[in-house]
Amino acid sequence: MLRALARPANALPILLALIAGGALLLASLGSSGVLFLPRHTAEPRPPTAVELAAALHRVGLAPERLAAAGLTVVETTALVQNAAAHLDGERFLALQQAEAASRDAGRDVQRLERLARSGRATENDLGDLATARAALAAAETALNAALGALSDAAADGLAGPKAARLATLRANAVWDLPVQYLAAPRGEAEWVALRDALANLRISARLGEDPHQGCSTLVAQCDADSGVANAKAALDANLAAVESAFNAAAGM
Repeated sequence: MLRALARPANALPILLALIAGGALLLASLGSSGVLFLPRHTAEPRPPTAVELAAALHRVGLAPERLAAAGLTVVETTALVQNAAAHLDGERFLALQQAEAASRDAGRDVQRLERLARSGRATENDLGDLATARAALAAAETALNAALGALSDAAADGLAGPKAARLATLRANAVWDLPVQYLAAPRGEAEWVALRDALANLRISARLGEDPHQGCSTLVAQCDADSGVANAKAALDANLAAVESAFNAAAGM
């Protein structure tokens, strides 16, 4: 190996790399000879197309929900444009910082909680845990405020009934069911029953078996609900056009 390194053809790239590295080191030295590492500070900028779409998805304004709420192509375009106008450089940077603060505070809380559960936490650790929880609560408040402002700005000017349907879809999204079922209000027990019934139908179909009769009846009743039926019809009729308008307005 030493012989190979001694050959000119192999030594030249190594020599050039050393020279380049030395030049970078010297460029990083101040007049006092102290090494200063470059600081990477975020500069305000508008979101990219992908970032804008991701932000809208995060606040429950994905194409599937827009279509289910009955939005037209024109309304979808206006909604995305409103969001882009709202997320100027400063607001988008604030949103990114709020997300980072919430994420970092959450990690601190998890780390300190694990330490507390292990029984190895000191009094200082427990004090840090209380501080971290307060920081997390503040970070989540700031993040929710930024996301709420984005949602309000995006939906500004949307017709009342459609805005109400969209709000219902977003409020029920925690149940993670097919979007049309989110269009009707339910109590927690009803949501759990519907979720289990849909799971039974899905698994039975995969296994080639007949679903439980009670599950089939419950799903059929939910499908007949006017809110669910209207959302399903709007979704089937408009999703492709709404999705295309969404992507075009976002610049994707």
